[in-house]
Amino acid sequence: KQMTDLVEQIESLATSNGKEFIRIKPEHGEEIIKLARALKHYQNRLTETLRREQEFTGNISHELRTPITAILTGCELILTDPNISEKTIARVKQIETASRRMGEQIQSLLFLAREQALGAMEPVAISECVYDAVELFAQDIKNKKILFDVDIAPDMTLILNRQAIYTVLLNLLRNAVQYTEKGFIRVTFEKNILSIGDSGIGIEPEFVPFLFERFFRGAKTGEGFGIGLVIVKRICDYYNWKIRVISEPGHG
Repeated sequence: KQMTDLVEQIESLATSNGKEFIRIKPEHGEEIIKLARALKHYQNRLTETLRREQEFTGNISHELRTPITAILTGCELILTDPNISEKTIARVKQIETASRRMGEQIQSLLFLAREQALGAMEPVAISECVYDAVELFAQDIKNKKILFDVDIAPDMTLILNRQAIYTVLLNLLRNAVQYTEKGFIRVTFEKNILSIGDSGIGIEPEFVPFLFERFFRGAKTGEGFGIGLVIVKRICDYYNWKIRVISEPGHG
């Protein structure tokens, strides 16, 4: 009975988010108390390790964001100079775009490291969030002459974590833009399903089961490290959103 009680305590810790600790009870026998103390000591070490890890990722986040902010500010100042050439403007805008993308990746990597909520729940206008997310890829869409279509009512709002849905959209839209050379990218919301479709190269059937695995990249072309969809899946799992992939080669 004493052992069963201890096992039940340990099992309950899995859902307590580290807020509860093993309780040593006087009625436990000497051997059970020794075991409980050893487990409690181990739990304390794990809790402290996680605390230091979160503190470290928080500090790293600050240290990485500071130079990115400086780069973006520098780009803005350079672009205000009326004497710079069109070629220089294009290069500065490339630096600006890359810096913004880096900032988004840092935010996403921090989410993976911490596995914490990205912010508060609030009413989110879905179409507005889509346009915010695609802004980073506007130039690529223009260069490829892709039709970008959003079929979502402007007043359609849901109670969501804005940073979470934005990060998901950002990663999915990046893939859509990257692997679509012509045609369209279409975002719709119907029957509580947010869908991103494109006329891109599609995905081989044997690759689909591995899309959400870390560092997996089915395509040999294109940029990326194979973590975008991992981030998407982690966020969806955290907020109990279901995600599904429908694709075949040559059909987006």
